[in-house]
Amino acid sequence: MKKFFKTVGVCLGFPILNFLIVSFIQVFFLGYTKNNISLFQKNIFSLTILGDILTLVLITIILLPSNERLLRRIKIKKINLKEYFYIIALSIGVSILLLFLSGILSKIIPSYGDVVNQLNVASKSSLQLVIAIILIPIYEEIVFRGIIFGYLRKNFNIIVAVLVQALIFGIMHLNLVQGIYTFILGIVLALIYMYSDSILGNITVHIIFNLLGALIVPMLLSKFPIMVIVLLILGIVLFIFSVIKIIGKYEKSLYK
Repeated sequence: MKKFFKTVGVCLGFPILNFLIVSFIQVFFLGYTKNNISLFQKNIFSLTILGDILTLVLITIILLPSNERLLRRIKIKKINLKEYFYIIALSIGVSILLLFLSGILSKIIPSYGDVVNQLNVASKSSLQLVIAIILIPIYEEIVFRGIIFGYLRKNFNIIVAVLVQALIFGIMHLNLVQGIYTFILGIVLALIYMYSDSILGNITVHIIFNLLGALIVPMLLSKFPIMVIVLLILGIVLFIFSVIKIIGKYEKSLYK
């Protein structure tokens, strides 16, 4: 029973804590600006990262009494150049394929348009882009792969650990389309974490995914619509190539 409550606390407690903190900051901001929605949308990622930082501070305080503090729970190791190349290739391939999936799903589920509009407004600010592309992925990898997956991996079957953390990661995006493709992304990120044995590997994948999705791919397709075919082929080729190269070491890492 103790293990059950600890698992719930780690897997759901920290994400819910973050949700409550970010929501409070957003509501406070709206109240302070007298419901200025335009200003809110322009600063949405600044408010989010502020909540993320406060969450990490609280998580650090919560973990202080334990033997495993925050920095000990996440693996920060150098990755050799060859492995980094394969990780980047996989990142680009997976990102392109997931972006195509999100495009298909957005046609079926129109509510995803709200997320796209939010990104379009925020993308006009360099600061918001830096936060969305770099800082938020770093926070999410520390919490979802470093803490949640790290705990599940030590206490449960590896397949259960990978799927549960990916499911929580998808649900916490609070949008059906995002939930579907971030669930798949969450699986990839966990596998990369095991392959590289360093949180730097999955942070790289996450940053590349956000960079391509928020900036590069939309910009390319808006100027050169024909690039959709080129990108799809590139995504498939890079995905197959990187998986073939990675799978050998991945099989060894799986049972570490």
